[in-house]
Amino acid sequence: MDSKPVATVAVIAVVLISALAVVIITGGDMTDTSHYYPKEIFLASPEVSDMEGDLPSSLDLRDLGLVTPARDQGKYGTCWAFSTIASIETSLIRNGYADTSVDLSEAWLYNTLNSFKHDDPNISGDIVSIDGLLEYGCTEQVALLAVTTGMGLVDESVVPYSTMDTLQFPDHLDTRYAVTGSKTVSGGDIVGIKALLNQGYALTVNYFVDRAHYNVYIDDDGKTGICFSISDRTVNPNHLVTVIGYDDSFPASRFSDTPPADGAWLLKNSWGTESPYVDESGCFWISYWSAGLSPMTAFDAAPVDAVEDNIYQYDGGISLGQNVALGNYGAMANVFTASGNEVLESASFYDPENAGVDYTVSVYMNLKDPSDPTSGDLVSSIHGASQFAGMTKVQFDSDIIIMEGTEFSIVVELYDAGRYVSLALDTSADVYDGYDFSRIWAESRTTSHPGESFISPDGKKWMDIGSHGFTNVRVKAYTSDFY
Repeated sequence: MDSKPVATVAVIAVVLISALAVVIITGGDMTDTSHYYPKEIFLASPEVSDMEGDLPSSLDLRDLGLVTPARDQGKYGTCWAFSTIASIETSLIRNGYADTSVDLSEAWLYNTLNSFKHDDPNISGDIVSIDGLLEYGCTEQVALLAVTTGMGLVDESVVPYSTMDTLQFPDHLDTRYAVTGSKTVSGGDIVGIKALLNQGYALTVNYFVDRAHYNVYIDDDGKTGICFSISDRTVNPNHLVTVIGYDDSFPASRFSDTPPADGAWLLKNSWGTESPYVDESGCFWISYWSAGLSPMTAFDAAPVDAVEDNIYQYDGGISLGQNVALGNYGAMANVFTASGNEVLESASFYDPENAGVDYTVSVYMNLKDPSDPTSGDLVSSIHGASQFAGMTKVQFDSDIIIMEGTEFSIVVELYDAGRYVSLALDTSADVYDGYDFSRIWAESRTTSHPGESFISPDGKKWMDIGSHGFTNVRVKAYTSDFY
């Protein structure tokens, strides 16, 4: 039997991630599943919710050839890296860039966060220090913020997991893959999660591990499996795994802590295939209604040669939950200066909380007023609505030529008639250990300058938040070199 402890890592519950902390509602009728999860944030858009009747009653992404084999994190607190990498690998497969043999380096992802050295001069002054990353773990959202700054990923063969035993990493590598976006949904939004799975995504999820709540079952075909559920809604999630399927008919009676209804998620773990807490493929089932399920995140990824050459950005830190809501409308903007002759192809913004938000992403050039990012020539506007929270990347309708030294702005406007919208900020902040509030788990120090980042309640009156010296907005621009 595998002697691996059940909870191999206590993933940090980041106090500052107020929007990312799952609040499990207590009280009420235990058979009424509507009491199990908050309905305020992370829900997919109404458009996605309307898909409920069109979704199949079960799905296993392995049957579609979209899942890589289960790996083994061993003795290190790196479940967050394995879960993140598993989702990214599935994204590469679904997008036609790889097959199930793809194997990315979890060790290099760990090193990316542990060293956190930025080559980009716009964010080289941003400093991140994480205490005990190897022992205490991390979250997939922090990993997302790191890798989307341009810190790419490499194959397992380049930096094998055995490197964790020595921690002797290369100073620099030419990375092979890039993360291009994300989609986040509440752990209680069953329809939203199923919708993403049916689009071919695998999702990270953090859950609470307790040895006593695993159960061995035998299915109708005589096959042995492992399932898990816990009803104690005061627990905090402490282990990240990957959702790769579901079954609406998975019997509630199979769980030792019986949930209020049938239905379960199929999870790929990172404890190999011989642990007593996974089946022979390294997977297990968890009830839809199990307490302590965090928001779930799916990643988009591509090879670096399939994405743009350059990223313009100011948000090099990992502060989360540092959002500002100005009303049903909010705008944020970054002003950049082209470092070469380039083609502006796309832009992105990070909305960590809400979906179903209408957005407009605009490009202005030749700015006339340094205090107004809209004071130049409007050269492009893209309108849309986000289906999920997360990092949204939009392509412009036509190539926009920008010459070296040209000043241009990316302006993102968000609107939702039914609720306040959040503007995501990167600001200097301490991140505390969710299990020991006296302990600082990470320090994120952001540098900013006047004329870089702006927010507005109406798109007309702009506040220069970059002038504070420690705050920027999470808006990026992507260009390719123009020859």
